[in-house]
Amino acid sequence: MAKVRITIKDHYDHLKEDSDRRNEFDAELSLYGMIDYFRGTMCRRDDFNLRKTPAVIMIMMKKYMDFRDAHFLENRMPQLPQHQLA
Repeated sequence: MAKVRITIKDHYDHLKEDSDRRNEFDAELSLYGMIDYFRGTMCRRDDFNLRKTPAVIMIMMKKYMDFRDAHFLENRMPQLPQHQLA
């Protein structure tokens, strides 16, 4: 079975399943002026280096998505919930 490459955009799109959380995520990033950077840079690059994530975005990704410190330190993308093994 081919390994599925998960991207930041995949995680962002996954938030659409809970529109309230997606709206909160967008609103918080907007408050810090980081929504354009997140969407325009991080979501558009399949190979974005997580170690280069701005701190405020890192905090929001940990708060609203399944990211942990280790993912950023190791530049390792977490699996989406529907891709996790049982």
